[in-house]
Amino acid sequence: MGSITADVDHLETDEWKAIISVDTLFQLDTGAAVTIIGENDMPRDVQLQPADRPLKGPGDTKLTCMGKFEATLMYKDSCLRDAIYTFLDNTPTLCSKMCLCEYCTNAQLKLRTVNAVAARINNNCRVRHINHGADLVTCGREDGKYRKPCAYGYCPNCSPRNLANHLQPLMGHQLQVSWLKWESSATIANGKRVTRKMLVRKHGTMTELTAELTFLAAHLFRADWQHSQFELMRKERPFPPKTVGTVLDFAENFTCAYQDEVQAAHWHHEEVTVHPIVTYYACPSCAETTTESLVFISNDRTHDFNAVHSFTPLAIQHLRGRGLPVEAVVQWTDGCPFSDISYGLQDHGCTLERHYFGSRHGKGPSDGESAVVKHSAMVAVRTSRAVITSARDLNNYCIRNQLNKQPLDTDCQHFLRSFFFVDAEDIRRSRNRPVKTLKGTRALHAVRTSKRGVVGAIDGTCVPIPGPSEHRDSYINRKDTPSMQVQVVSNHSLLFLDVLTGWPCSMHNARVFRNSPLKQLLEDRRMPQEYHLIGDSTYPLTPYLLVPFRDDGHLSPVQRRYNARHSSTRVDVERSIGLLKGKFRRLKF
Repeated sequence: MGSITADVDHLETDEWKAIISVDTLFQLDTGAAVTIIGENDMPRDVQLQPADRPLKGPGDTKLTCMGKFEATLMYKDSCLRDAIYTFLDNTPTLCSKMCLCEYCTNAQLKLRTVNAVAARINNNCRVRHINHGADLVTCGREDGKYRKPCAYGYCPNCSPRNLANHLQPLMGHQLQVSWLKWESSATIANGKRVTRKMLVRKHGTMTELTAELTFLAAHLFRADWQHSQFELMRKERPFPPKTVGTVLDFAENFTCAYQDEVQAAHWHHEEVTVHPIVTYYACPSCAETTTESLVFISNDRTHDFNAVHSFTPLAIQHLRGRGLPVEAVVQWTDGCPFSDISYGLQDHGCTLERHYFGSRHGKGPSDGESAVVKHSAMVAVRTSRAVITSARDLNNYCIRNQLNKQPLDTDCQHFLRSFFFVDAEDIRRSRNRPVKTLKGTRALHAVRTSKRGVVGAIDGTCVPIPGPSEHRDSYINRKDTPSMQVQVVSNHSLLFLDVLTGWPCSMHNARVFRNSPLKQLLEDRRMPQEYHLIGDSTYPLTPYLLVPFRDDGHLSPVQRRYNARHSSTRVDVERSIGLLKGKFRRLKF
C-alpha cells in the first residue's frame, strides 16, 4: 500500500471519529484507525487493495473497505504511526433541489462530464464549480463579484482562451462524450403543441462540450447585479412615496391530499394554484418600509398572463383600500414575456415598471411565501388538524390561522399577510388584444411604461452659480444664494429633450417659458392634438401644455384621477433633474 508522512494542520475529535486535515491536498477522517475518504481525495501514490473488514458508520452507513496504508501523522508535539484503513461510502445521497437556474444547472452538468474525463487523463484540468469556470475566463472577482468589463468581454486581459488553455490536455480526447442538458421539448397533447422542459442526453466531442461555458461570467454578473438592484429598492429608506414594489411568481401547485384516505382516493387529488405577490411600500405612520404578502389562491390551474392580469388589479385595489395612493408599481419577476405594459395606466390607473432577476436567481421573497403557506397547510393535514380538499378550503384555512396577519389599531406593523380567493370563472381570457409578445425582453434589466400622448414633462430648477458682478440681486434665490434658472423638458426615459439656461432664478417658471424659444416653436409648428407637454400648476394651460386642476377642495372624482395620473407622469422630469444635480454634487464632494 505504501506510506505517507504529513504535518497535520487541524485536529477535531468527537465520539465516533477524529477529523484530521492534512494541508490542502486531502483530508483523512479517522476513528479507531479507520478513515472514510472520497475517491478523488486519495493520495495519487496510494494503490488501494481490497481488505476484508466490514464497518458501518453513523446511522448505519454502508461502507466498503478498499484497503490500508501506513501513515505517520504529526500534530503539534504528538506523532501517530498506524495503519489507516480506507473506506468508500456506498450509501446513496438523497437530494432534491427545485427551481434551479437553467443556465447554471446546464453548465454544472457539463462540468461533471469534464471532471470525469479529467479524472482519467489529467486531474489538474478539473473545473471545480461554475464560478471557477468563470474565474478562468476573467480577471477574477472583486468583493465576490465580477467586473462588468470582464464579464462582457471588454477587458483586454480576459479571454475565453484561458479556459481552453486550462482544458488543453483534455482537448486531445477525441472520443465521444455524453452529458445531460435541460432543454425545451415540444409534444402534442389534446391536439395542441405543448412545450415543456426535459432532461435529455447529448453526445459530442470535448470541444462541443466546453463551447458554452464561456458565457458564465456575463450570466453570473447579470444575476448578481440585478439582485443587488432589488436589494437597493427593498432597503431604501424612506421608500419612494406613492410607489409600490412587488415580487410575484406562480408557485408549484398545492396538492390536496388526506391524512387517512381510502383506496382510489389518490386518483382525485385536486391541485390548487398559489400565486404570492410580495409588496413593499412606505409605512403611513413612520419612515420604515412595510412588507405585505398578498397570496392569491385559485382553482384555475392555467398559469398564464390572464391569471396575473386578474390578480394584479385586486392587489392594487387592496392597497388603495388601506389608504395608499398607488401611482406607480415596480414589478420584479423572472423573464416572462409580455406585450405592452403601457396599458397598465389604462387598466390599473398607475404606471408599471417590470424588472427582471437573473434567470431563476431571484424571487426569494415570493418563493418563501409560497413555501410558508404550503408547508403550514401540509402539516395541518398530516396532523389531522385540518381537511383541505379544494382551493376554497385552503383559502379558508389560511385566513383562520396565524398565517393571516392584519394591521393592529395600536401601533405600526411592518409585516402583513392577506389571502384572496379567485374563482376560475372570474379570470377573463377573452381579452380583445390579438398581439404577440415582445421578443428579447430577457436580455434587458427593466422595461418601463410609456405615457400615451405625452411627449415630455417641463419644469424649472435653480442651479448655484458664482455671484455675477452685474444685477446680482436678481440672481438671489429664496435661500439667499446666487443661482440661475434652468428650464428642462425630459421624456419617460429621463432623457433631456430641451434645455434653456441663463435666466436669473428670481424669474417665475411661467415667465421663463413665455420667453423661451420652445414656446415659439410649439406655437409656430402646432403640435398634433393627441400629443402634449405636461407641467405643474405654475405653467399656463395651452393646447400643447397640460397642467393639473387647481385643488379647491371640490374636485370631482374624474378630476382627482386626472391629477393623480398627471402627477405620476410628471415625476419623470423631477427624477431627471435630481440625477443631473446628483452628478455635480458627487464631483464637488
